[in-house]
Amino acid sequence: MCSSCTLLDKQDNNFRNTIVPLAFRSQLILRSVLAVAAKSLATVSRSSAYETTALTYFGDSVFLLHRLLSCPNAASLAASRTEILSTIFMLCLFDLSSNGGGSWMLHLQGARKIIELYIQSTDEQDTAIIHFLGQYFASHSILAYTAISDPNYEQQLWEGATFWSRKVERPACEVNCFTGCSNKLMEIILTITHAIRTRYFSLHLGKDDQSYVRKQDLEKKLNELSQSPTPSPGPSISQNEQNLHSSETASPAGFRIAALLLLQYLEVDAEVAEAVTKSCVRAILDLMPAWIEQVRHSHTSSIWRARSLWPYFIAACHVTGDEERILVLSMFREMAKDSNQRFRNVTTVQQIVETLWKRKDLECNENAEVDTVGRTHTSPFHSRHAKSRGFCFAWEEVMAYLDCDLSWT
Repeated sequence: MCSSCTLLDKQDNNFRNTIVPLAFRSQLILRSVLAVAAKSLATVSRSSAYETTALTYFGDSVFLLHRLLSCPNAASLAASRTEILSTIFMLCLFDLSSNGGGSWMLHLQGARKIIELYIQSTDEQDTAIIHFLGQYFASHSILAYTAISDPNYEQQLWEGATFWSRKVERPACEVNCFTGCSNKLMEIILTITHAIRTRYFSLHLGKDDQSYVRKQDLEKKLNELSQSPTPSPGPSISQNEQNLHSSETASPAGFRIAALLLLQYLEVDAEVAEAVTKSCVRAILDLMPAWIEQVRHSHTSSIWRARSLWPYFIAACHVTGDEERILVLSMFREMAKDSNQRFRNVTTVQQIVETLWKRKDLECNENAEVDTVGRTHTSPFHSRHAKSRGFCFAWEEVMAYLDCDLSWT
């Protein structure tokens, strides 16, 4: 696997310890692993030869998986669950790296059904695979739930996120290498987003659904949350790597502040929501340069494999001033220059953000003389209702308009 791949890291890498050994015993898993590896190399090298190789192995994997799932013998199918789940995970990664839209969710649903169908497995390797998949699918589903381009996926993502969150077995406040924040914070983000969506539809029905009480409870959980890094690296690594390990705090901090920003959608006082939103945006933008450096060094650090732009996407969507917009665009340009393609979704993120800015500016101009709120441009809650057309967040409408999905891998 090339150095820009999310799955490559030190010897404590769960992918290396869990999936790769299985590939030496299963032609199906081997082909799916090779498909993802070739796809990663194709992305970095822009080589059509690697792309062809990736598609060949991908096709082989789908064919063999279909043949295995078509087996009429339930006992044989149950015995192959580890093989099936491992392959589904790799196919999901392949589709995400190929900007496959919502196709990765089909794999997620398939993995869930396989687990539910044969829930009583006692195989240790099988259990390890499920816990490994839980870490990945839970975080990916939760972040996808915050930015849905097709409302038809909303319930599916909610159910998937809650299901996979229960499969994660690691300290709740320990930073997850797949996201750069703790699983506890991920669960809080999921709860906040679900509460926002519930309030959004409640307001359309003419009621508020106790937003204030819910917000106070979630805010308390955020303030009390203490995220801890993964265990310290071993003494065999260099002093420079140990320093990097101990200093990397931008990612979990960014996620927590972004969660606090989202929480303002439940605030009933527009002035409070505006003030906190501005403060959160500024704090996240201040973290952005350090985070970019962390990702650039991610191949030398065991806990910061996460490439997620999510906190900075959320902040950028709420930027209002020209100075801050210039800063965001300059950071996007820095990420786009990365030779190892570690910021693979930055172009799509930038396109969504810039389109949203243009829409907000037009909305602000249209309402300049009759702005009863006085915060059309900045208030996260009031600025999105007039033209949402069924979308909970303003950026979701833009994503639908641009016909694009975001991969938070």
